[in-house]
Amino acid sequence: MPAMYCQKPLLQALIVFFYLSTWVANGEMLQKGTTQLYKRPAAITWFSYNFMTLSFLWVAALRRLNAPKDFQNKENKRESLTNYWRHRFQEWAGTMGITKAVGVCVCISQLLMALNVFMVSGLQCISVSLSNAIYQLQTPLTILLSMIWLKERFCATQAKGIILAIVGVAFIVVPPLDSKYPCIKGILQTIVSSMIGAVYLISWRWLDRKNAAESSTREGFVDAHFTLGMIGVCNLLTGWPILIILHILDIEQFEWPNDRTVWSWLIVNGIVEYLFDVACAVAIYVTSPVVVSVTAPLTIPLSILVDRKLQTNEIGIPLDWFLFAGGVLVLVGTVLMKTKPYLSKITRSASEKRKQEDYGSQMVV
Repeated sequence: MPAMYCQKPLLQALIVFFYLSTWVANGEMLQKGTTQLYKRPAAITWFSYNFMTLSFLWVAALRRLNAPKDFQNKENKRESLTNYWRHRFQEWAGTMGITKAVGVCVCISQLLMALNVFMVSGLQCISVSLSNAIYQLQTPLTILLSMIWLKERFCATQAKGIILAIVGVAFIVVPPLDSKYPCIKGILQTIVSSMIGAVYLISWRWLDRKNAAESSTREGFVDAHFTLGMIGVCNLLTGWPILIILHILDIEQFEWPNDRTVWSWLIVNGIVEYLFDVACAVAIYVTSPVVVSVTAPLTIPLSILVDRKLQTNEIGIPLDWFLFAGGVLVLVGTVLMKTKPYLSKITRSASEKRKQEDYGSQMVV
């Protein structure tokens, strides 16, 4: 999705902060619900991701901004709406075709469900801060998978970034292993979730790459929300059979919430989950994917502050030099992994400029 590159730094900072805050808030909401109210990770995931269908409201709202006269004409209102949504659907599918594009969205919705189930299960015995630290492994895994599946080029600086990020996560994760809490299971579940998250990101990029048509920033923003809406619809239609299968296999017994408190929490959690998805899309839109990825490690200190403020009982991250060193390594590693393509262009242009200056000076002599 093309970025708008908003020229207002304060607005950019506020949007990125809102993205990071909703990330942490989503984790805290999930942890509270799964440990105290409704211990059904798969059911929670299915219910939450159904809120992605709200993204179609963004698509409709932007359509109203683009062509308000069509809505004012009562005779052509229904026809214009039908033509718009048909055109929007075809533009979204692009060269891939509607059938394949919908199939990819079905796969993405299933990946999201598996990702969230493992993450929620891990939050039952580890803190949000520790979960966010482990989840930073998603970035190096995404780069490795992009090499294999998308045939993207790989450089030595990115390899250094991957190593630094992995070592940094190890610095943060290893100290809690010595505690009395049984956090090994939660750590492993979160690692699996980060691996699935890498596959999810690659699937999204593969879907975007197959649609090679050029589009404006507004169209790219609309397409992103159309994809979120389609993922929500696919989750709504294909997620409930998984709940039945898990119930039959006695992996997770489905239980319809019969308490108003649980229903209230499910609705609020779904809204927070959706706000996180929207905040991520908007942050990419007004800054760039690189900025969003590089700022992701900032969720570690933010979630540590929230965990200590809420005084969670789950195993968390101790405030020691392991945390400081690990956080710095993760941040530096992420910067190296994500900004290398841009840094290489700057370095290359500077090198070419120096060569031209040297050549000009030699000609003068």
